[in-house]
Amino acid sequence: MDEILEKLDKHMRKWGPKLRDEVLVEPPDSLNTATTIFNEVSKNRRPITAELLSSSPVPLEARKETLLLSALMDDTCHRLLEHTQGLEKRALADVMITHKLYVTFLYVADSLFDVILDVLPGTTAAKCSEYLRSDRPREFRNSFAHGNWRMDSGNFYYWPKVTLPGGLARTVQERASLEQVQFWCALSRSIAIPSILAATP
Repeated sequence: MDEILEKLDKHMRKWGPKLRDEVLVEPPDSLNTATTIFNEVSKNRRPITAELLSSSPVPLEARKETLLLSALMDDTCHRLLEHTQGLEKRALADVMITHKLYVTFLYVADSLFDVILDVLPGTTAAKCSEYLRSDRPREFRNSFAHGNWRMDSGNFYYWPKVTLPGGLARTVQERASLEQVQFWCALSRSIAIPSILAATP
């Protein structure tokens, strides 16, 4: 478990400026984001475990396995990309990105963030959860869930529905850089894996 948390911490350190400026998480927590979240959840394990179990029929052990296997697949794809080229490389990269988006934006459900915000207000876990529930990540997630997205030249284009004054809904085009979406994915994974590890009986 320590090895998993250390690996997540190391990966999140490169996002230190974004953690500080966008999520409002500063050192030392931003240097050990996953470990900090694991410790916060561990201290309140009983109510968090109870709420997570009541919010989904999927056993926590199954969620843990899926999240860890997803991270392993991501690492495996990165290694394979170094030895492929042309159309095969593009196909592998597309599969890797689509899988990562599904796991980090849909499989990691809002219910996890709801539980953290309810039980752990003011913590690093809560700040990260609240950020991922803010407008831009949420709009991207909803667009992805409905298939209204595409990637082109290092950018993601997506079409969320926004509510205009007067209550009218309209679909608009938005853009997020690959770097921004990678940050959202990394942050989601660094909340989900430590939280499920800590909450699993």
